Amino acid sequence: MPAHPTYLITGATGGLGHAILTTLLASSVPPSAITATSTRASAASALSRLGVHFALLDYDEPATLDAAFAGVERLFFVSTNTFDNERRRRQHANVVEAAERARVGWVVYSSLAIGAVGVDGGEGAEEAHEGIYTDAFPVFLNWYPTDPNQTLFLPSNGAASFALREELGEATAKLLMRGGFENQIVALTGPRAVRFSEIVDVINETTGRKIRIEYVGDGEYVRRNVEGDEGGKGKDFYWNWVTLFQAFREGKMANVSTLMEELLGRRPKDGLEGVRGLLEKNKD
Repeated sequence: MPAHPTYLITGATGGLGHAILTTLLASSVPPSAITATSTRASAASALSRLGVHFALLDYDEPATLDAAFAGVERLFFVSTNTFDNERRRRQHANVVEAAERARVGWVVYSSLAIGAVGVDGGEGAEEAHEGIYTDAFPVFLNWYPTDPNQTLFLPSNGAASFALREELGEATAKLLMRGGFENQIVALTGPRAVRFSEIVDVINETTGRKIRIEYVGDGEYVRRNVEGDEGGKGKDFYWNWVTLFQAFREGKMANVSTLMEELLGRRPKDGLEGVRGLLEKNKD
C-alpha cells in the first residue's frame, strides 16, 4: 500500500481541475501519486512537466476511462458542459461504470449547486455541488466591456452564493485529501448570496462604467439578447438560459454552506469581493 492515496483529476487543464491539481501538488501529495487528464493530447507535455502522470480521457470512450482508472483510489470527475441532456447522462454513466470496474475506492463528482443540499446513496460515492463561479459573472449578465453604457436585459434579479473558481478548486482538493462525507451531497459555496444588481454596482464603481439593468419577461429577455449579442449566441442558447434564471428567481442558487470555509481554513471571498478583485486586475 503506497504512503499516499493515488488520485485522478479529470479536466486538469480547465480552471477548476487545474486549481485542484495545483493545491494537491502544494500539499503533501507527491506528483507520482497523481494522474491528470485532459481531452487534448497536446496537454500531455505541460502536465507531465509537473511530474504527474498524464492520461488522455474521453467520457464518450469507455476504453480511455478503463485505461486511466486502473490503480486509482480517489477520483475527481467534473460534470460535462454539453446541453444535450441524454449525451450528458450517458457520459456520466460511462465514468461511474468505469470507476466501478476499476474498483476506485472513492469518487467525488462535481456540479453546480442548484437547490437544497441533501444526502444521496451510492457505495463509496460523494457529490460536491459547487457555487456558481464568480469568474463567470459576465456570462450570466451577458455583459460585454465594449459598451460603457450597456443596458443589460435580465429576467430576474436573483441571488446566488457565487464563489471564485480558484477557491472552489482549493477546497475540493482539500476535500479529496481529507476524505469522509461518503454517500453525501455536500455544497461548496461563497459565504453569502449576492444579487445581479449588486454585481452591476461593483462593475460601475470599479471601472467607471454606467451599466444599468432592465428587467423583462422571459421571451423579451431572449429577443433582446439575441438582437444585441456580440458573441452571436442564438435563441436556443438563451431559452436554455431562461431555465437557469428561473432557478435564480426561485432562490435555488442562494444556498450557503460553511463547509468551504472549514476546508480552506479561512473565509472565502463572496461574489462582490471576487468580482471587484477580478476587475481590479483587468477592468475589461
